[in-house]
Amino acid sequence: MKFKMTLSLIYIALLVPVFVLVATPVFAAVIVTAQVTEVVEPSTVPPAVQGKKVVTIKYSENADPEPALDDFTTDGTQKLSAAVAEDEDTISVTFDGSGDTFTLTFLGPIDGSESPVIPSLKLPGYLDNSDLEGQSSDVANAPTTKFLLELNTLGGKGYAIIANYTNEDNTLNDPAVYPRLPVLDEPDTIVRSTWSNHSNDPMPNLRNLFMKYPGGTINLSVQDSTGAKVGGIRDVMINEIMWAIDESLVGTGNEKREQWIEIWNTRTTPIALGNIRLSTSKQYPAPDEETDRVSNIPASLM
Repeated sequence: MKFKMTLSLIYIALLVPVFVLVATPVFAAVIVTAQVTEVVEPSTVPPAVQGKKVVTIKYSENADPEPALDDFTTDGTQKLSAAVAEDEDTISVTFDGSGDTFTLTFLGPIDGSESPVIPSLKLPGYLDNSDLEGQSSDVANAPTTKFLLELNTLGGKGYAIIANYTNEDNTLNDPAVYPRLPVLDEPDTIVRSTWSNHSNDPMPNLRNLFMKYPGGTINLSVQDSTGAKVGGIRDVMINEIMWAIDESLVGTGNEKREQWIEIWNTRTTPIALGNIRLSTSKQYPAPDEETDRVSNIPASLM
């Protein structure tokens, strides 16, 4: 994993000078697709045959962490293995693979009369892939379907802009409430989320946080519903910060419109936006491998 670290002094019209800390990864958002193929093979009891269907799950890069059979469900709650056990037309499902390619192999009964049924498959963070249901085709003509992300989810290796959006529906491109950079440039590739989704405290004026003595700290972690930190070391990282204020809006209550934080999901698996938590402080941060931090407080003040 390689990063290009830069610390730049940027001047923008009508904005005060702002330092932007950038850690630019070389990855694009992860895409997960599935393809169903059917194979009819002679069984161990000639002349009967056994139907077999193979679902090939393909990641656009090596999966980290790699999926397991128990990650697959049929409706978000019932495990795929349990659903197969209840299906008279499908007697078993096995899982295999590594790197960027994985397979689910479904077997039907050994009588040649029934082919195994592919249910609607679901992976954590993705919608049901119902396009797979009932599919049956040979290798040459097998269609490819894409797993679509659930709402309010940050995809694998995906980016999100967190800002102090003032409208209730922060999916709209409203120039009155959105930062002008970089969200409006790439509305379809960068997730947008409001600060209140990630913190119980109001978003501070980031310029004051960092410029007023002794400086400031932003903390980011992934937490479960109880507030306990979960996941691996720095699964989500602060990638870029814009802490300028728009001087033309001073006194209007919208001075913080141009302030935002960009975060990056370092995993190939999705993360619920609600599990990503932010906080700020005026104290030097203590070491914590499960929390990503950006701070300009001198270490001498710890």
